[in-house]
Amino acid sequence: MENEEKEVEDLSLRRVGKFPKLGLIKRVFAWENDIRAAIYAARNDRPRGEKLIGGGKYGGSPTENQAIANITPLKSVTLPNGFILRQPEKWINVIESTYDYFSDRLMRDAFQRGSHGQRYWHICEELHISKSSFYNIMVRGEDFAVAAACELGLISIIKSGREKIEG
Repeated sequence: MENEEKEVEDLSLRRVGKFPKLGLIKRVFAWENDIRAAIYAARNDRPRGEKLIGGGKYGGSPTENQAIANITPLKSVTLPNGFILRQPEKWINVIESTYDYFSDRLMRDAFQRGSHGQRYWHICEELHISKSSFYNIMVRGEDFAVAAACELGLISIIKSGREKIEG
C-alpha cells in the first residue's frame, strides 16, 4: 500500500518541477504570439535587394529567391524578451497540433486560455467547467505537447541512452 502512495506522489512532483522540459513547453505556449511575430519579422523584414541564394551565383530570379527563402526553415528567432528560440516553426507546429488534439471546442478554448496565462477561475466561470476539469484539460494538453515536441526532435527526455527522465 505504501509503495502505491509513493508512486502517486512522484507523479504529482513531476508537475511541480521535477520535469524541466515542461517549463519550456509552458513558456512556448505563453509566448505563442511573440513567436509568430518574430517568424513574420524574420521572413518579411529583409532589406530590398538582399541576395538570398549564394549571392546571386545561381542566377535565380527574385521571385525564385523569395520562394526558396520562404520554404527554408528558420534556424532561430529572438523573441522580444531576449530569448533565442531554435526551430520556431516546429514549435508553432507543436502548438497548433496540441490545439487540434482537442476535438471539443470547449476543451480547446480552456487549454488555449490557460496556456496564455488567464486565471483558472475566470476560465472555469466563463466556460462553466469545474476546477478539476480545467486542470485535467491542462495536464492532457501539456502531455500531448511534450510528446509532439519529442517527436519533432525539439526536446529529449532521455539522458545518453539511459532510460531516465531528466530532472
